Amino acid sequence: MKLVLIEWKDSKSGPSGWEYIDEIDSIEPITCNSVGFLIDDKENFKTIAPTVGGGQVLGRITIPQCSIVNYKELSR
Repeated sequence: MKLVLIEWKDSKSGPSGWEYIDEIDSIEPITCNSVGFLIDDKENFKTIAPTVGGGQVLGRITIPQCSIVNYKELSR
C-alpha cells in the first residue's frame, strides 16, 4: 500500500447565520495537506486513510481529482 501526500483545495464556509455580502472578507478556498495510505485510486478521486491494520482503516478521506493540486508518493 502506497503512502502519499496530497495537497488539495477545500471549500470554505463562513459563520452560521446571515451575513452582509459587502462585509465578507474572503471566500477563497483553503489549501489542505493530507498524508495517508492510498486505499482507492480512481480517475475522479483518491481515498486515503492515516491508519490501517487488520484489514481495516480508520479516518479515511476521499478527495475529488479536481481538488488535487499536488500528489506525491512518500517512501516508508
